[in-house]
Amino acid sequence: MVASGNIPKPTFWTFYFFKQLKLFSQKCVYRDDNAVIVKGDKGYAGILWNIDEGDKIKEILFNLKAENNQENDYTLITKTVDETCCNPLKLWHDLGEPAYPTKEETELIKSAAWPLTSSSVVKVSGVAGSEDGKAHISIPVNKNGVVYFTLTERHFTPDRGYDYDKVVSFH
Repeated sequence: MVASGNIPKPTFWTFYFFKQLKLFSQKCVYRDDNAVIVKGDKGYAGILWNIDEGDKIKEILFNLKAENNQENDYTLITKTVDETCCNPLKLWHDLGEPAYPTKEETELIKSAAWPLTSSSVVKVSGVAGSEDGKAHISIPVNKNGVVYFTLTERHFTPDRGYDYDKVVSFH
């Protein structure tokens, strides 16, 4: 699970994700051939995978329902491992498969061995007429990919001297 130079292989992350899932919660709320989703005090966590012989991208869809008819924001964090990201073997191959990688090459290969981390904010409205207070969440999983995700309630407590929206609007 770890290559020479202490470089984690993609399989390492699959085991790591399952360990995180167990630490997150013991209550499984959904399970099928492509997903395991648990619910805990902090929200939801899950592992999604796509072991496919074709080049299909699977989209795992699920609904999140507003609690107590209130509007809530959730933070969705995904960590992706597939053939294009978190693939140190591909980078090693692209470097010419050096039998004795230099220190710089080893550090570069290590940097390619980490999952792609992404985030987004999911708004769930409890207001009547807004699809009954549900949010539809779609997480794509590439061929031979594994995605670990957490979906936790967002508690927005900004620094009063900083406005993220103003900074983003300049770009």
